[in-house]
Amino acid sequence: MGYFFGDERINDAAKVLTGQLVPGQHFYPPLLNYLNAIAFAAMYVIGLPLGWWEGLSDFRAQYFSDPTVFYVTARLVVAALGATLAPIAYLLARRFGLSTLHSVSVGAIAALFPLAVHLSHFAKGDIPLGAATALCFLAVAYRVTPGNGQKEWQQDAAVGLSFALAMSFKQSAIFGLLPLSIGMFVLLFQRQSSKIALKSYGRAVLIFVPAWSILNIGILLDFQRFLEFQGIQSAMSISQKGGTWAGISQMLGTLLAPQYGIGWILGIAAILGGILVRLEACQIKDKPLWRILWISSAIGAVTIAALTGTRQPTQLFLAPFGELLILGAILLAGFAQSATRQAALLGKVSLAATLLVFAIYMVHPIAQAMRTPLADTIDVYLAQTHADDRVVTMMRTKAKQSPAARDWEDARLHRLAAKYNVALPEVAPESRAAGTSEQAMFWVPLPQAMYGLEDVTEGEETYSVQAHTWPLQPEEWQLQYWTQQGFTVFVLSDVAYHLAQRPSEVVSQFFEEIITSCQIERSFSPAKPMYLEYLTEIYVCT
Repeated sequence: MGYFFGDERINDAAKVLTGQLVPGQHFYPPLLNYLNAIAFAAMYVIGLPLGWWEGLSDFRAQYFSDPTVFYVTARLVVAALGATLAPIAYLLARRFGLSTLHSVSVGAIAALFPLAVHLSHFAKGDIPLGAATALCFLAVAYRVTPGNGQKEWQQDAAVGLSFALAMSFKQSAIFGLLPLSIGMFVLLFQRQSSKIALKSYGRAVLIFVPAWSILNIGILLDFQRFLEFQGIQSAMSISQKGGTWAGISQMLGTLLAPQYGIGWILGIAAILGGILVRLEACQIKDKPLWRILWISSAIGAVTIAALTGTRQPTQLFLAPFGELLILGAILLAGFAQSATRQAALLGKVSLAATLLVFAIYMVHPIAQAMRTPLADTIDVYLAQTHADDRVVTMMRTKAKQSPAARDWEDARLHRLAAKYNVALPEVAPESRAAGTSEQAMFWVPLPQAMYGLEDVTEGEETYSVQAHTWPLQPEEWQLQYWTQQGFTVFVLSDVAYHLAQRPSEVVSQFFEEIITSCQIERSFSPAKPMYLEYLTEIYVCT
């Protein structure tokens, strides 16, 4: 596959098939694990008559020998869920009175959303969350619009189920869904009565609670540990780096970017939407509903930006950006079907330009995904030039690891687990199998902190340390620590970033020590920069 993301919990999904409903890491709700497990079971059934495996033992062996097919399946699940954003956008556009042609344009823009196309290559919950929050918009739109032919209790059930679904992919959905639920209540209060609004809200909650509990049973089975991981999540995600306003400013800049946002046309429409929707030339129905959806999306995006500061990974705003994309496209389509010639021309040109720009930028992640992975190139080079050396690498490698190197790594993990009095996750015997002595190399990964914990000082943790969430160990970031144990080759990625931005002072100082004490042997440019590849350099320390 050529790329890997640490949040892709393929192992937790596989363990569901053995009856383990509680995930090993409780950072996010476990629904995606369950969906992936169902897909794995379906893959097993399909593979039997096709000769992919002869039985469960072969299926299990496939996971440990080469899990690529499991990653592909999980990513297909995410991509399929994300693809529902387009029809949801179409249906939402129709609810606002847009013509079939203009509604198709809105759906096409959602289908070509470059950020969504990019993130659909990872088996993470952000893409399903984006589609699920859009589904919440649609459910609320049906509920507050009279005369749609459905009974009120059915509409309330749809609202409760859609909210439960969204909150089962990522808990940050609450930042947009809470104001959305309040907005729904206000609209029902204004259009019907306080009694009906309260009854509707209550019915939705009565559906939401059991639905969410069933979809996330793993949380309820180990709620205390879930809370402990949320403490870690807070330490990782909530940052004062740069300050609140810097975070909001950075988010707005990203919003206007065509590759990682929604582009400047839709971005401006989204930012100025509260003003533009009031214009008579904007021919959409139910403008109060549009404003409620717009306000909830804006609150969600601004809240996340304010909490995270300038620490904003690519996937952070997928859901609110997707919502603003749909609302902005509906707004432009509303101008496109205006009776005013100038407004109609502006709307049509804006929609066409957005489709063209999105079509161009969606190609980038697809093209990069098809390139030869940088790790493959470096693996070949290391095997040819450093097969007998001890290697420390920042890159995730597919090279066979020698039994001695595996024992070294295991000893380190058990030492840290004992230090912090935590239990390591259970490891299947098959996962410890190494290649033959001719194939295997003595390589170990460079110890790194989880994203967001790089600057946590040992002994000053503000959270309950769990396995693999311990802070950086100062002794491991001294060159002498490694050279005394026979390590002479260091594979380092994105050195310039660490030296300039210094996300962790101890890591930056370690890189400086290597640069001044060792010789750079080779430098490899990234083939897939959108897939976590960086300029990678090999240093030899004799």
